[in-house]
Amino acid sequence: MTQKIVRWILLVLSTCFYAIFKYNGLMMPSNIISIFMGILLFVFPLKEKIYALLFFIPFYLYIYIFSFAFYNAITLLTLFHMIIVGKKFDIRIIILAVVLFGVDIFWQIYVGKTSFTYTIKWILTLFLSFTIMKDEEFEFDKKFALFIYCLGTAIISSGTIFQYIGVEVNSVTRGEIGGALSTCNANTFSFYCLLALVAGFYLILNKKLCKNSIYENKLVKLFILALSSISGVAGAMMLSKAYFLTFIIWLVLLIAFNSKDMRKFGVYFGVVTVMCVIIMTIPKTRELVLKVIDRFNEKGSSLSDITTGRTDIFKYYFIALFNHPFNLMFGAGLSSYQWYFNVPIKTYEGMPIITHNLLLEIVCSYGLVGMIILLYIYYKIITKYIGFHNDLNDLMLLIIFICFSLSLALYHEDVTNFVILLCMIAAKNNQSKKKEKSVEKVSFYILPKESGVGA
Repeated sequence: MTQKIVRWILLVLSTCFYAIFKYNGLMMPSNIISIFMGILLFVFPLKEKIYALLFFIPFYLYIYIFSFAFYNAITLLTLFHMIIVGKKFDIRIIILAVVLFGVDIFWQIYVGKTSFTYTIKWILTLFLSFTIMKDEEFEFDKKFALFIYCLGTAIISSGTIFQYIGVEVNSVTRGEIGGALSTCNANTFSFYCLLALVAGFYLILNKKLCKNSIYENKLVKLFILALSSISGVAGAMMLSKAYFLTFIIWLVLLIAFNSKDMRKFGVYFGVVTVMCVIIMTIPKTRELVLKVIDRFNEKGSSLSDITTGRTDIFKYYFIALFNHPFNLMFGAGLSSYQWYFNVPIKTYEGMPIITHNLLLEIVCSYGLVGMIILLYIYYKIITKYIGFHNDLNDLMLLIIFICFSLSLALYHEDVTNFVILLCMIAAKNNQSKKKEKSVEKVSFYILPKESGVGA
């Protein structure tokens, strides 16, 4: 246990120092630290490497070992570790990965926009996440998985907030604020932040889950509240309409799922009210709120204006698909479909805009055939992994993911399948056949017990 604590403290501190050095333009020290983190992760047990994949989700575009993406290094280390310990890989997943890889490469060559490196790393993340989700030997500590994701997101969110300090709200664009340290798209980063906010509150308010564990401690709950609040504020700074609309949906569902427990409802309402009051006392926050309101009113009241042009994007892609029956059935590649269909709406860089809808993105990439196959796989994994449910709060992260996927093309993101893994871990019913091996005893540690898998 002591070794575990040391490993994770070193990893978290190294991540913080990396962000500080890179933010100040000190590339050599940051590269040295990233090398150290790579060596550290090399000695991590297999399951802890998977927890690290969750921890680094919001950092996947930010941390590099010189020019090599650090998240890719963790993915490869995890895959090699699984090979070394003799993990059996599902031949169906291998075939699926090979077929999707072939489809993507073919269409990239056909449209003349090759990005082989991107395709390889995306296929690897898809293959690894499917393998993890289908492997019955992996029994994850739900509490730790959610906690470590909250911690990672709060670290990069702190950097985002720090960048924002001293900046006049009305003089800055979403692009200048958006993503901040993570370099993510503003909407995508706000999605990661909202997931962290929801995950943190799930830990704080789920007494049954946290019973007889360190997460029951009031100081630990306060710490998690601080982490989730930091992420929530950073997410709000992205000025994403989807963020605020999904936030409202979460609050409504939170109340609806717990309406029978008036005491719990009172706690939810009280915490949210106090947070809002505190936040609104900050002058810059009030400016930010006004800017958010302006975003909802800045163009007009038409459906296209309200959705920031997304309905037009959907329309053009639907027309393009029905004008290309073959592609409607089999797609045009995940990283090439926007070039193939060449819809008239362009990005600021002059590239054809992506679908801004996950399901539509899958259809454009792999057609109706590919969509049916992928959704069937997810359905089988979800129904087997989650099991019978008697607490709809467990599904909250998955619901948030679905809500955001209606307005974001998330599937092309390298880490999306690991985000789904996080949602699956949260959704796993404690009453299912695959119960967690044992309830943690009260201790001074926030770390899971040593896993027998790959240890």
